[in-house]
Order: sequence, then C-alpha cells, then structure tokens
Amino acid sequence: DGKLTPEATAGKAIFEGKGGCASCHTGKLYTDMKAYDVGTRNEYDKPDNTFYTPKLTELYRTAPFLHDGRAATLEEVFTKSNPKDQHGATSKLTPKELADLVAYLKSL
Repeated sequence: DGKLTPEATAGKAIFEGKGGCASCHTGKLYTDMKAYDVGTRNEYDKPDNTFYTPKLTELYRTAPFLHDGRAATLEEVFTKSNPKDQHGATSKLTPKELADLVAYLKSL
C-alpha cells in the first residue's frame, strides 16, 4: 500500500538526519549527480577516482553494492566499507538504527 513500516519510518529519520545520507542522496531519485571520494577505492582503482552518487530507487534489487560489488548486503556497505564515515555517518549507529536505515533503503 506504499506505507512505510515503523522500522522504515525510523530509518527515514536516520537517513534525513543522523546518518547524513540526504545531503548527497536527494531529489526524486535520491541522487545529486555529483562525484565524491567516499572511501571505497580499491587497489585497482585510479588514485584520484571519485564516484557519482548512485540513485537509490529500487535499491532492494541491485545487490551486490558499491562500484566493485564488494558489499553483498546494504549492511556491509555501512559496516565493512565505511570505516571513516565518508559514505554517511554510520559508524556510530546502533545495530537497531542500522537495521532501521536498511529497512528504509529497501523501501525506496
């Protein structure tokens, strides 16, 4: 019916606030179409590689994640591939907050 679950509603608040996601993932498709260094370069990428903010619509069906597919789940994007909070302020999220954020992202 298009309504958010209570978890996704809590996740939306994190997305728009504490997580800092909405500063880059904006607009109808959740992208500002700009390139950033989000700390996900690997040994095969050029040293000056930046990555364009991906759209988040239908994110639930686009795994694996990140430019090189290293994150099998959305949780891995924020836990294993974001050690310096360059890809959203996620290191200080509680497990519940992270689960809520992921529930919201999967609803888009």
